[in-house]
Amino acid sequence: IDLDAQKLPVDERYVVVRDAPAALERGRELVASWEPGERGSSVDNASRVLNWLEWDVETGQEDVFLDLAMLGEIEPGHWEALREVLAI
Repeated sequence: IDLDAQKLPVDERYVVVRDAPAALERGRELVASWEPGERGSSVDNASRVLNWLEWDVETGQEDVFLDLAMLGEIEPGHWEALREVLAI
């Protein structure tokens, strides 16, 4: 799917991931860097986001549109950081 040809919603809960293989690597590095005290459902859900992204990469997707609402609860600070590294 050509994401540039779509009319996608714009909001903090969405992210368009370009170059998904590189974004996946950056995302995994970020989540691995989170302190043990930051771990829990937020980190588990962030890992689920990255697993979903990995599946898209394995099926040939270079660009991916993610909606936080579909991915589970991620603490706002974690989501902002993950969104930032995925959207580079």
